[in-house]
Amino acid sequence: MKETLKSYYFDCPDIEKTAEYYEKKLLMEREPMIGHAKNCIVLRFGYYRIYLRSGRQKTVRELSGCGHDAYFVTGGQKDLYEKFRNAGADFYRPIHFTAFGGLEFTVRDVDGRDLVFGREMVPASPIEWPHFPPKRKPVEGEKPAEVISSSEKLTIEQQFRSREVENKKNLFAFGRYPQSPEDEVDVWGYPKKSAEMQPIWWRVLRDEGGKRLLIADHVLFTMPYDLPVENAAAKYVLSWEQSTLRRMLNEDFLEMAFSKEERERIVATRQEQESKVKGDRYYVEDKVFVLSAKEAKAMFVDDIDRIARETAFLKSAREPQKKTGDGQLSRWWLRTHSPAGRKVGTVSEEGVIELELPPTYLSGGVRPCIWIWKKK
Repeated sequence: MKETLKSYYFDCPDIEKTAEYYEKKLLMEREPMIGHAKNCIVLRFGYYRIYLRSGRQKTVRELSGCGHDAYFVTGGQKDLYEKFRNAGADFYRPIHFTAFGGLEFTVRDVDGRDLVFGREMVPASPIEWPHFPPKRKPVEGEKPAEVISSSEKLTIEQQFRSREVENKKNLFAFGRYPQSPEDEVDVWGYPKKSAEMQPIWWRVLRDEGGKRLLIADHVLFTMPYDLPVENAAAKYVLSWEQSTLRRMLNEDFLEMAFSKEERERIVATRQEQESKVKGDRYYVEDKVFVLSAKEAKAMFVDDIDRIARETAFLKSAREPQKKTGDGQLSRWWLRTHSPAGRKVGTVSEEGVIELELPPTYLSGGVRPCIWIWKKK
């Protein structure tokens, strides 16, 4: 079977300089000139072929203010990221999770083009694919969301800001993940993202027996709770044990966010689950997890205390045109399911615990939790 190659064509002021960068920093291979124009250099990267031609073209970012010039679907993002780092590549965005549960990072080449290397995980047959959370039915005596005034919403934001300032005094730094957006301007006058991971700040929810239960102070990334791939919806059983989120947290996130020494301090913890098929309870063991609805209710003072804000890095990924300001308040996943076993629990932007979100909702926020041993 003949392989299919995808091609990108770039006009460069100095094709030899650009080719040298691609070969040395991005580990691409130059192809022989047989059958190609003399003023063209051809490079190969996996199933991609890059044609470098003499000239000057505006980048996608110069034309529209955001976006990328090429997207390379690859495997082994973490290893590839480290290889590029060791080779001296210039990163625009460090390795991070995408809304589909993939991993990607962005390199900015010598001509200012943004090249994304990523892996997207799209389900074969999604059971539901909503873009917005369903409207929650108000409980008795509560105003429906559509009649809550802007001043009342502002009061929630103000209360949270006040609590946020107080909570910052007791945060605990452990592990690293992209937190901040750009800190400087590149040679083309555009904000430059930091290729370095910043410390993750955690709130201590419980302190007992020589160990601490931590929850990320911010929503670190967004992704669906689960991406079912079964063809028939009737066969699909929603569970934390089999969820995409659990696998990503205990594989990719655990390896990417923590050093070997930090991973040794993280305690494997048994999480109680209820089987919707058998009707009994069982346990799974995780190093990284999200809270249950019961834990989220018991471990916070009130609804305001449960509210979380997205990181500035996450905001910059969601709204690339807006470069400054705090991230917005964000809904975040719980590992509790609805009684019918078809919807998943979340904490809303107002701090309310709800069990009404489909597992394939793209913008569900993630606040990882870990138990760690205290240092002796």
